Amino acid sequence: MRRYLSAITVLIILLFASNVRGQALWHGTEYGMTLEQAKAQVPNAVRPLKPKHRSDGAGELLRLDDVTLVGKHFSASFFFSDGKLIEVSLSLEEGHDFESAMRAFEALVEDLRTKYGHEIIRQTMKGSFSNTANATWVSGQTNITLFATSVGENDATLNINYQVRAPRKLMTHNLPSNAEVKAKFPYVAEIPLTNVFQIEAPPGVGIGDLVLENGKRIYGATESLNCTWSWHRVI
Repeated sequence: MRRYLSAITVLIILLFASNVRGQALWHGTEYGMTLEQAKAQVPNAVRPLKPKHRSDGAGELLRLDDVTLVGKHFSASFFFSDGKLIEVSLSLEEGHDFESAMRAFEALVEDLRTKYGHEIIRQTMKGSFSNTANATWVSGQTNITLFATSVGENDATLNINYQVRAPRKLMTHNLPSNAEVKAKFPYVAEIPLTNVFQIEAPPGVGIGDLVLENGKRIYGATESLNCTWSWHRVI
């Protein structure tokens, strides 16, 4: 029985891997592209002299400067892992305070709505020392996250991230029901008509890669910023 479940798990992972290949990211690039394939789509992108690195080890192998969006200048970073494209991140040029960044944020929200529909997550938090705002869209298995933040007197940052997020672990049996999930995590809120669950995770609460079952639908947790988790259909 254990061997049978392991085989099912491997099959699900392989099916997911095949499904996410070809997921659109940005400017004609797709998840899983090689460096040469991505370069062919964005011929003006170059190898950065000082590449950025993600915490998971993925590196910025291409960068495209002077990207204009909503009248503002951005640079696009293309992150690769094991030779495959996994993320495209666009960053607003320096020199903007939070209010200026938020004007660009609001304009980008309208622009992204025309492409992907209404966002599934939208938050703005202003404080005496720091400010943040974020919005998230889902297109197929691609997450598009818009995020603005400022801390103290520092310039604000504004990023648009295009990623394919997969749960790192898929449970194939003993899945909890929606009622059980909501009983354990009372801050889970179901968003009507979207088949998505939005979770505000208090600090220290480990939601992990829990997969819940809603009828025949199986959902995986994908993490966005500010400890927000969304549940999306994965198989």
